[in-house]
Amino acid sequence: MAQQNEDENDRHANGNANQHLDDQDLHGGILTIRPSHRTQLHRRCARAFLRHERRRNKWNGCRYTRLLQCSWWTTSPQDLTAAASLPAGRGALDAVLDTRTTHLVQHEATMTLTLVERDAGIVERHFEVSVGEESVPGLLWSPDGSVKPEATVLLGHGRTGDKRNPYLLALAQRLAGRGWNAVAIDASGHGERRAPDAGSDWPRPDADEATRDWHAAIDYLRGAADLNTERLGYWGLSMGAALGISLIAGDHRIRAAVLGLSRPNWPSPPGTRVRADAATLACPVLFLVNWDDRLVPRSQSFELFDLIGSSDKRLHAYRGDHYELPDEAITASEVFFARYLKEP
Repeated sequence: MAQQNEDENDRHANGNANQHLDDQDLHGGILTIRPSHRTQLHRRCARAFLRHERRRNKWNGCRYTRLLQCSWWTTSPQDLTAAASLPAGRGALDAVLDTRTTHLVQHEATMTLTLVERDAGIVERHFEVSVGEESVPGLLWSPDGSVKPEATVLLGHGRTGDKRNPYLLALAQRLAGRGWNAVAIDASGHGERRAPDAGSDWPRPDADEATRDWHAAIDYLRGAADLNTERLGYWGLSMGAALGISLIAGDHRIRAAVLGLSRPNWPSPPGTRVRADAATLACPVLFLVNWDDRLVPRSQSFELFDLIGSSDKRLHAYRGDHYELPDEAITASEVFFARYLKEP
């Protein structure tokens, strides 16, 4: 009877897949994944493993009381049956997984997604994705609940900033409050990727490397967090705008962008990359300007705005120096995304 009740509970949990997986792998633990090249996380298989281990170890209703590390590979549901014939406990997972990952490990990246906090209906999660020999850390904000977010906005920070800058947090919380995802990563040489002995030298990340980092984060979260990649938006100012322009130019999944506080000559004259990529943008654009900006004079922002190829673009100007944007600018960004990321 107890076994039958557990099977019934498992079938019920499978019907509410997203909530079940989130509770299991993020409540006090870490889910570590080693996906093979071009392979997404098979959520149904992951849930089956978690249910299997919960039953065999008799967790007695505890959602998640210990660390679970789960290597991943290209698999089919039939592979899961091997675990049932092995001794109960962590070793069952290890034995099955190790036989299938030995030839893949040297080619794969290790990625983690961990719960940071839940507050006011918003969940913040930290993740890391390995790209080449580098580790790219990021944050994912989502609504706390069983409803799948309808859209995702990528947030790019400025030079000397990081993924937890106050203006990014403010916008991320608003977007998650609307029922959407928001994602931010640290650019090369910034945030958690900044060397302790870096001193006062701040790098200007390469546009191709930044695009690579964003694509790795998006691909990972598409599997690990069921990210909707059909309705993407991008928000970035200053360096975040310059790097974002190159990302958007090569990724037509991004349906709307908020840019600004940037010049066409970034990172240095003649700025041919930014100029060329800006001309190819086709998605709707909201461009923000600080009227009294001493770092990026408004004339240079106007020039970049003029270079943007989209036929659907608008410019909002606000009094103040670089990054002295009022709350009204955050509200305008939210309203803009609400218009262009809604269902067609």
